[in-house]
Amino acid sequence: MRQAGKELGLDVVGFAPARRLPELEQHLADLSAAGYLSRFLPGPLFAHTDPERVLPGARSIIVGALSYLCPVSPRALRDAKATHPLDIAHPAGRPSRLRGRLARYTWGPDYHPLLRRQLQELARRLPELSGEPVESVVLVDGGSLLDRAAAAAAGVGWIGKNGCLINPVYGSWIVLGQIVTTLMITPDEPLANRCGRCDRCLRACPTGALVAPGVLDASRCVSEWTQRPGMVPVELRRDFGNFIFGCDICQEVCPWNAKARPGKGGSPLGAPVDEDSAFPPLAQFLEPSRRVEERIRGRAHGWRGARVLQRNAIIALGNSADPSAIPLLRRFARHPSPVLSSHARWALAQLGASEHDPADLSPRE
Repeated sequence: MRQAGKELGLDVVGFAPARRLPELEQHLADLSAAGYLSRFLPGPLFAHTDPERVLPGARSIIVGALSYLCPVSPRALRDAKATHPLDIAHPAGRPSRLRGRLARYTWGPDYHPLLRRQLQELARRLPELSGEPVESVVLVDGGSLLDRAAAAAAGVGWIGKNGCLINPVYGSWIVLGQIVTTLMITPDEPLANRCGRCDRCLRACPTGALVAPGVLDASRCVSEWTQRPGMVPVELRRDFGNFIFGCDICQEVCPWNAKARPGKGGSPLGAPVDEDSAFPPLAQFLEPSRRVEERIRGRAHGWRGARVLQRNAIIALGNSADPSAIPLLRRFARHPSPVLSSHARWALAQLGASEHDPADLSPRE
């Protein structure tokens, strides 16, 4: 079964018992009570910890992982003044003051359909591989069960102090999916936590959102806020740097990621990317919404739509210290969207500029 998964292109395959996780329920309840829980975790907490709610009679979980570590063009690295892709740090490592940054998992094509197809094909083969009738449900970033908890139980990696799942070969540059199945499979042993005394991720977080090892206050997390709609708290906007979607800082500083290897499956997620894929010009996000959505179609951040990304690009321009951004920001200061216009006025203030310039034209949608 493991070999079949790898033949389909998965980099790691692990097996866990399909059991309810009361310890995870308690952890989520503690986060909720403290106000730390992500807004992207919908519904009752126990719904995310019980495989029986996904598939009655579930006995095992198969976890598949794909590496998305990909090389960046030499020009992009040179512009970022970095010698290694993981050295592009916040905020000094910006390749250009008028370029943004995207989380690494969005650099290539959207992983969701690729990983889902691989897991669906593996699930389809389970009756043949096992010689018995099997029911299965495939989950990829669906929120029904927590991927990292299942992956840790399946020995795919351990949960690091930054809350990410760390694999000893591929680091945390992996995306995860699950097959919940009625098939009984001998489970793998969970891996021991190998973070040791290292606390680089905790110290590197720009907002202090990692309040303790493995404890993330999502209300202060840059990655969380780049995905939430609405107004970004003023006190967090400077910490966005030039991130447009996501934030990789706590992963970039991880020693396990410094020695991570690309995947072996020939996945398009590992294909080289150009500068614009990793560090897109901010002006691209401030084009009409229709054109923005065309640009992000087929990427992992495409679901978020234009408005939130436009807001984030405006924040990045405010953090750019580049006066050439002022005319564009003045246009958006008069945008009909209260969220965009408010953030544009904030960005102009960061650049020491007034919002008023009669020569500017309002943006058209």
